[in-house]
Formats: sequence, structure tokens, C-alpha cells
Amino acid sequence: MRVLLLPAHDPWSGHGLAVVRHDPLLQPRSSEGAARPDLVGKGDFNGDGIPDYIFGQLWTTSPVQYCAGKPMSETQLVFVDGATGRWSTPVAPLLDICWEQYGYPTHQWGGGTAYIGHFLNGTTANQVVLFPYYATQGWVLSFDGTLGWSQVSRTADVLAYPSTPAFDVAYNSSNGTACLTIPYANHCYAKWSHVANGIFVGTAASPGLLVLTSYRAVIYRPDFTPTSDVVWSYDEGGGRDYGLLESHDVAGGKMVTLIGGCSVAKTHDTMRTHQLSEDNCELFHHYEYFLVQGNSIVQHSGRFFGWFGTVGRWQDRAEFPFPSDVPLTGGALWSVFNLYRDGQWRAQLLPNPADPASTVEVPGWYVWGAVTDRSGRVMLAATRTAATASTDVASYIPPWQFDLLMWSGKGLISVAHHDGVVPSLVLYPPGPGYHAADEDTFGLVEKRPSFPPFTRLLVEAADGEQSYVNVP
Repeated sequence: MRVLLLPAHDPWSGHGLAVVRHDPLLQPRSSEGAARPDLVGKGDFNGDGIPDYIFGQLWTTSPVQYCAGKPMSETQLVFVDGATGRWSTPVAPLLDICWEQYGYPTHQWGGGTAYIGHFLNGTTANQVVLFPYYATQGWVLSFDGTLGWSQVSRTADVLAYPSTPAFDVAYNSSNGTACLTIPYANHCYAKWSHVANGIFVGTAASPGLLVLTSYRAVIYRPDFTPTSDVVWSYDEGGGRDYGLLESHDVAGGKMVTLIGGCSVAKTHDTMRTHQLSEDNCELFHHYEYFLVQGNSIVQHSGRFFGWFGTVGRWQDRAEFPFPSDVPLTGGALWSVFNLYRDGQWRAQLLPNPADPASTVEVPGWYVWGAVTDRSGRVMLAATRTAATASTDVASYIPPWQFDLLMWSGKGLISVAHHDGVVPSLVLYPPGPGYHAADEDTFGLVEKRPSFPPFTRLLVEAADGEQSYVNVP
């Protein structure tokens, strides 16, 4: 049995999280090719006030089917009652899609395919919105303690995904303005649009689901119709939706940010192996900002950093902490992430997330995340990194040490230094207001005991030994 320990402190809500067990009993069917389940979503889907979970399970097909010489799998979503541990499989398993021309298959149920949150108006209950990895349409499920699971119908039985002509029809028939066409085409849909990267937006009276996919951000209303689409692309790499998507309540609506890149967990792993990661870090590195009012995207801005196909795996590589939007000055939220450029890591601080061109770049620092002391001051936990003339292990992999940095009004100043350790990272399950396309929402762990009167941060050494340090 493998155990995923979730921290007692949730950086988003302050509430405790449960311990979720990856148990073989969760597997809906046995197979020699079965793998352990992956956590896909967290939320209360049965209305008992206790978090429930959705896992993705896969197994090799029997008899084995091959794609370009690689064995294919079927994937299944497993819904688990957080209070009782009972599981169910209300949706059918799906076979991988084979990309023979590229030499690999892709799973159809997993990260980015199931979202738990409040989607329907006229009810306080949550629902589950489902999109397969390469979707043509989506579904909405609701749970009743007596009747069990059922598929919800509204104006339509399904959510038209922006990957077929049905999306253009659904959008144009339900909005006063037509949907926006994608680059180099005279239609809106993009065939084989990327997996959904979504979060719940709107209000309790007028909920909605914001979905990012290839070139596009679009909001689905409670009647299942799409609205308020925004299309973007850059000269290199097109428009991708991968990365960390976050939503926060701000004056005037909801601030939504996307950091197109990888989690800081990638660099954390390389510190142990001393091998540069083979991960392409989501291929397309960019930042996007959206302001959402009700079911409308009223503002969008973005900044492009680099595309793997042109600059390679390392140049302009973006990596995000979680959360990446923090009140660094005690008031409005700043967006914070890391960028590797010209042989050096550089912390990227956006005092105004809506204006990504006005970035405070701090060369030589790699940010792991933010901590808050007992007085409410926010500090960045960051490691000082070297600079070299070219990308190599010495410049990419930070040393085992870190500082706690505060914003002084003109720049970052160190208020504490710790040798031989860096902050520990713990995986947080996807939630209604945040989602990472690669399922890597790794955040810091804070402990606030009544005595001694210090916030304490969980850290670890190169040998894996963990301890706590005080936050001044």
C-alpha cells in the first residue's frame, strides 16, 4: 500500500486535509497490467461536507493492443467517498488514442479530465464535470444519496468542446457575437484540442467553468452553453493551455492566471539526482492573465517567453511554485515564478498580474514558495543560484540552502538564511480554484503551533532527513 500524506495546513483555505490512501481495493478491476491510481480531483461531490476524491486508474489491454510498438491501456475514473472509502465508477473506461505517426498512445482519463465544484445554479450541491483528454464533448454528473450518479441535462446533454464544428454551432447559437476563429483557419474549433485546464468561476447565483485549451479560453454556463471565448497565440508554438491555472477573488471579479511551465518539483528532483531533467517543461513557456466578471472574460493579457522547438529545453524555461499568486506586500496579489535564461535562474515578480510586461526580475534567485509569519508578513523561500556562460548542472541545479526574502519596497532582502536544507514540497490535490495540467501542484508545508510562538517551515536535507525551521 502506498500512502499520499497531505499536509495539515492548506495554503489556500487554512483547513486541514485528509490522508488519502492509494489502496489496491480502489481498483475497479484487476489486471496484471494494472497500475496504482493517480489522484485526479478533490472536492465534496456527495454533499456530506467531507472531501471526496477522484482517481485515475489504468491497465494494459487484454489481449494487448499496440501503438507504434508500445502497449496501449484503458483508463478508468474511480470516485471515492472520503467519509466511507466506498468507490464507484459512473463513467466507462476509455481506450488510449494511438498517434501512430508520432510513435505513442495517450491516456484518455487522468489529470485535467474531471473537475469537482459548483456548476449548476439553483442548487448548493457540487457536480463533476468530465472531459476526456482529447475530448469532443464533456458531461456533467451529479450524485444523489438515494439514486446514486446521474448525468445532468440542460439546454444540451453535453458540453460542446472546441475540437469539432459542434462547438462553433453551440457558441454562435447561444451568444450575440460569433466565436473567435483560430489562427490560420476560418473556423473556431481546433481539431484535437489539448486536454482541458479548468477552474470554477462566477458566483453562487451564476456559476461557470473556465476552460483553457488550444488557443482558447472559454466559459461554460450552467445551461451548458459556451460563452466569452478569448483566443491567443504567439509566433512560436501556437497557443497551449498547459501549466498552473489559479483563480482568486479580487475587486471587480476573479483574477485568473496561467503560468505555462513546470512545477518547482522538477528542480527539486534534479537536486537529488544531479541530472538535468528530460522533461520539456510543457514545451511552450508563457504567462496569461484573465479578469472574469460573472460569466464574462473582460480582460486578457499575456507574455511569451519561449518555445521548446526553437530555444530548446532550458532557455526561457518557466517553473512555478504553488500557490504562485501571493500577497507579497500584504495587500494585492503578486504573481511569482521562476525563469531560466542565459545560464541563470531569475525570479519573476509581477506586482500587477494584469501587466506581465512590467515584471520585476531578480537574477540569481529560485523561489520555492511563500510563507506567512504570525503577524501576517509574507516571505518568499528562495535559493541563491549561480550564473554560468551556458546551461549546465552547476547553474541549473540550486545548492542545498535557502533564504527567506521580504519585499522592502525597492527589492527583496534576506531576513533569514539556512544552510544544508531547502523547503520540502508536498503535493496538493486539484481544487475548484486551481489546477495544474501536469498534476504537479507542489506547495510548502507550514506548521503553526501554539508554542513556541513561531510559524515553522518543513525543510529537508540532501539525505532526505526532514526538520522544521522557524519563520522570523
